[in-house]
Amino acid sequence: SPHKSANGSVAATNGPAQEMAASWKGKVGGGSLLVVGSYTVQEGADMSSGNDLAAWAAGTIFEFGPYSVAAGYVRNDDRRADNGEYAWDASLGYNGGKWEVALTYMASATTDGADEDYHQWWLGGGYNLGGGLSATAGLYLWDMDAATAANDNDGTTLVVGINAKF
Repeated sequence: SPHKSANGSVAATNGPAQEMAASWKGKVGGGSLLVVGSYTVQEGADMSSGNDLAAWAAGTIFEFGPYSVAAGYVRNDDRRADNGEYAWDASLGYNGGKWEVALTYMASATTDGADEDYHQWWLGGGYNLGGGLSATAGLYLWDMDAATAANDNDGTTLVVGINAKF
């Protein structure tokens, strides 16, 4: 029967997966700290399937008053082949009543022959206009370095919006 693989897709050639996760939340130094982690391992149904996955993730967020600092890391590897992928991010945030703003950096890479490196900066914010309306804006800057010219690109995106809550 099909089983869920470490990345959530269904694959009939994969064997059973074992997963574990833990989290802790508490007060630290006048703020609130959350720490989470998980680990998943899944062996292929047979040696020819090429799937022998191991994935783990960890993250934390520290909130103190209207400020927050967060970071995370995830790694997904095929233990039979010399390939995998990882990503990490870090973020600073402020939520002070009507205003909120966040700055985030994210980086990821693959080692599966595509050899892609991705970097992204994101600056976003919002303002509560009252009456269930808020204005939002986000600026994204990204850079993809890849082994093939077709996948090697970078860009900038600006998104603005008005949100209505009923």
